[in-house]
Amino acid sequence: MSAKDLLLDAVAYDGLTPVDMPFLPALDKKVFVRVLNAGERHLYAITALSARTEGQVISDYEIAAMSACEADGTPMFHKRDASGRISIDGESINKLRLVDGRAIHAIALKAVEVSGLDIDAKADAKKNSSSTRSDESSSGLPSDSDVPSTS
Repeated sequence: MSAKDLLLDAVAYDGLTPVDMPFLPALDKKVFVRVLNAGERHLYAITALSARTEGQVISDYEIAAMSACEADGTPMFHKRDASGRISIDGESINKLRLVDGRAIHAIALKAVEVSGLDIDAKADAKKNSSSTRSDESSSGLPSDSDVPSTS
């Protein structure tokens, strides 16, 4: 099997990580996050860059909407259209804005951690990289400094 076939057949690690919910005890261990797949990371990058353009940072509730899932791995808030594009329902975002911020922050932190988007993961990746990066990547994706962290 070619490397291309192996890559295209690969799916994101689907192990789920439960999120401790001390601020919403009824949800304890019922909210899970999993590693963001390539499409979800793309949505994260687009959302982060859009926020940056507006002089803001990506919000915890946006990260929670991208990453929170049910115990079976079904996304809680985002959907795929017929072409495979991922989107987040605006109504869900508006409702998430009203949820206890400490709980939403816990989901966002765990999602960023397991998906390798936290500052430590970025530092490790940069340290392990043998090439140097310019401020703008050639792929058009945001560089480390373009994608805000929730930390």
